[in-house]
Amino acid sequence: AAGSATLRLETTAWNLLDFSIPDAAGRQPCGVPVDADGPESVTSTLPLDVMHAALESAGHEVSLSDNAGRYLCNQVMYKTLVWLAKHRLECPAGFIHLPLANGCPTDRVVDALGRVLDVLKYGPAKEMTPQTFLRHGLQGTRK
Repeated sequence: AAGSATLRLETTAWNLLDFSIPDAAGRQPCGVPVDADGPESVTSTLPLDVMHAALESAGHEVSLSDNAGRYLCNQVMYKTLVWLAKHRLECPAGFIHLPLANGCPTDRVVDALGRVLDVLKYGPAKEMTPQTFLRHGLQGTRK
């Protein structure tokens, strides 16, 4: 996320769109609910405390945040969590803001995301090393 040097584990998505700039389609809603009939907020179902501990113990700068913004990130998180609840699907979901590439090298982000996926797959007891993570072919680039 612009202006943040840490990985931000988002705890809450809010039923509010308040774009400070237009999105790619030119939309710029201000003070409009994501879902007129939806709850005021929804909470991440990711194991955020476990993820935070795993990331912090690996030397990553990480924080918990209750403000995913009121732009597209918040909207994606809100709609995902509401959809899962509506369909009674038990699936961990949430949103993680990553620092921009100039604030955190790509290899550090790849390591962090590997640890997040490891928590989701194995729980808090095991951690995958970056080498193991990369052997699984989960490499990528960022802009």
